[in-house]
Amino acid sequence: PQNLRFQGQYLDRETGLHYNLFRYYDPQCGRFTQPDPIGLAGGINLYQYAPNPLSWIDPLGLKCTHFAKNPKQLHASIKDKWGHSMTKRDMRELQNTVDRIKLNKPRYSNDGTPFSNTHTVGNPNSQRLDTGSGPYREWTVKTPDVGTNGARRIVVDSKTGRAYYSHDHYDSFVEINLGGWK
Repeated sequence: PQNLRFQGQYLDRETGLHYNLFRYYDPQCGRFTQPDPIGLAGGINLYQYAPNPLSWIDPLGLKCTHFAKNPKQLHASIKDKWGHSMTKRDMRELQNTVDRIKLNKPRYSNDGTPFSNTHTVGNPNSQRLDTGSGPYREWTVKTPDVGTNGARRIVVDSKTGRAYYSHDHYDSFVEINLGGWK
């Protein structure tokens, strides 16, 4: 029988544990049985096993890296992702758009219209949404003091109801929870 396990671990048949050069991993409870031997202090749990490395990669840039449950978290995500501090007027326009989405009341010409989710919109290097679902509906978030509608949008997945805010006209997204907005 084959004794190799995930990520080069070797099965110790006597104990049922997986050996990883300097310590044992218990597949039943999903953690190592000894703390990190080189003392990297990788967080609170020194016995944890690294998550699946295949989920860490994003070669096509399709994964949303930020999620916000409410306006305060979105403000922090926008500052972290794009380096922009939202003003009270910016946040008010964002709240107005969320209200229009919830009430299904379009205000601008593209509100509620289908969003193609392709690289043909805006920058060719832009991020596509990778939700495995769709179709998507697009809603304008008015940018204060800009003559046109501006670049900000919220895109809503019609099947799942998940919503994504783009501060830079579809170049990248922050996932938002519309239920967290009052």
